[in-house]
Amino acid sequence: MALNVENAVSPLVVQIVEGAIESAKSEIEAAVDRTARSLLIKEQHDYRAAIFDRDCVSVCSASFCGHVDPILTKWPLEDIHEDDVFIWNDVYLSAGGIGHLPDICVTRPIIHDGRLIGFANVFGHTDDIGGMLPGGMPATATEVYQEGLMIPPLKLYDRGVRNEAVYEMILRNSRFPETLRGDIDAEVAAVEIGARRIRELCRRYGADTVEGAFKEIVDRCARSLREEAFPLFADGEYFFEDFIEWDQVTPEESRRFIRLSLKMTKTPDQVIWDFDGTDSQVAGSINWPVDDRFIEKLVGSHFRTLLPELVVNHGVCQVTQALIPPNTFLSPRFPAATSNRMWPLLRIYSMALALFNLATPGCACDSDTNTLYGLYGFDINGEYYFYHELPGAGQGGRPFADGMEVANLAPEARNTMAEIVEARYPIVEEVCDLRLDAGGAGKFRGGNGLVKEIRLLADADLTVITDRYALPTWGAHGGRPGMPHRYTINPRTSEERVLPRGKFDKEPLQKGDLLRVETAGGGGWGDPLEREPERVRRDVVRQLVSPGKALDDYGVVLEKANRDWLIDGAETLRLREELRSRRPTLRMIDRGERFEQLVREGAIRTTVPGGFSAAPA
Repeated sequence: MALNVENAVSPLVVQIVEGAIESAKSEIEAAVDRTARSLLIKEQHDYRAAIFDRDCVSVCSASFCGHVDPILTKWPLEDIHEDDVFIWNDVYLSAGGIGHLPDICVTRPIIHDGRLIGFANVFGHTDDIGGMLPGGMPATATEVYQEGLMIPPLKLYDRGVRNEAVYEMILRNSRFPETLRGDIDAEVAAVEIGARRIRELCRRYGADTVEGAFKEIVDRCARSLREEAFPLFADGEYFFEDFIEWDQVTPEESRRFIRLSLKMTKTPDQVIWDFDGTDSQVAGSINWPVDDRFIEKLVGSHFRTLLPELVVNHGVCQVTQALIPPNTFLSPRFPAATSNRMWPLLRIYSMALALFNLATPGCACDSDTNTLYGLYGFDINGEYYFYHELPGAGQGGRPFADGMEVANLAPEARNTMAEIVEARYPIVEEVCDLRLDAGGAGKFRGGNGLVKEIRLLADADLTVITDRYALPTWGAHGGRPGMPHRYTINPRTSEERVLPRGKFDKEPLQKGDLLRVETAGGGGWGDPLEREPERVRRDVVRQLVSPGKALDDYGVVLEKANRDWLIDGAETLRLREELRSRRPTLRMIDRGERFEQLVREGAIRTTVPGGFSAAPA
């Protein structure tokens, strides 16, 4: 099966093949979107697709999609057939591509004239795969066995014939088998569409040409990074560390905040991401058994901030290298719990933004504002249900624009519509609004989170899995931190309770209780006193910033005139000069007063002052 390409593939054909690959990936995801049943898949786009070549190299734009290495590791080429379909979710047998058990991965080989061309792959976050808690993401799990059914790489279909025993066994282990059935069937049908599109390319241009285009697409990414993106920021060493909040299991107070350390070493030809200094494996479910390629593609997408037209794919792995030391919570030993691995995943993504802020004139601020909550119990008809949501939150400010309001860090994620939720679950959404002042102040402010108030129509238990509950998002280049998440039971009543922590499995609620969810705001970018007063005024009019914050953070004096706000220009100039004269020196990375208090108390232990450093060559 050696590649036989006598001449370089035409750039025009490469462009056509690349467009077809991206179209096939989009078709896979559209099919899943239309036919899957789990709420996080169907309504919130918590699924990822990719096209791989026969060497397990992703040839489409970078995504969080899993790897297909388990297939070639387990099955010889002669045992891989055109109508085979493979399935797995085993975190420890997925080559670092699947991080927790709710993500069920389905892959189909792409075979043309008996020749393996590649693979079409998709995974989606299902509603339930068993385990000690609905949804398979318990905060108190200490072993992966407690988190649900582990599916090693298996053939769900062998030459087009479904293995009914495997299928039945998987469904039997879910609390919601019909929902899971719909998800699996949706993924199986979707990867067939992707495989069909690549086979059509091979029939049109020939397999040699298509494989040559695959190689050129990946190599071009590596060349563009080395020749165009790397010269745009300084060589040197840049260091940033951040902290994940208590894992709900580890008893030692010194481990309440779990350290992630990341050093970026930049040379003219390579970028190295080194995680030396990261804390060891933890007792709870925040471990993430990842591999270097996943991280290289994950953080490699940030190079597009330097070169917006860049298409980042597996080629980023040719010019970057992630170094993951053994025995950390990024390299845990089986059977460590992993279901809440999204916090190191998303935190690393945001930490890379901090490093880019240190190494370049500016990059987006902290946007690691995800949170997950769920309600489970019996509805008014006595049927068991589980409602969970990843609500949007504020994204970080950027050197050219404000952060987005109420967005989700995951690619193309969506917020769930109230009509969908109320039709399926015993709840009523009484409020869904922007969270005033949640975004960090800056020349370009952080985006605001949302406020959602949910009335329960039946008794339920609440589970919350979130980070950025104690520590806010950071601001950069003089920008201020955003607000952290907050959950409140029965707000504005004598029974009001603000929940003290962001990770727990069970908080009993009663019919009629009101749950208030307030999601975090993104960090601000740049000096708030440099924000145009008119933009501040418009923010107040749109109820994104309060008049008090406009005065205190931005130095903008506003006067109410009928139903409008007017700027007092002279008083604004005077106040801004006064604020500049008495404020402390602005910080490159501002984590806020709460972070500094925890450092003084010893709950957070930084290895360098402020937790960051820059040493350009």
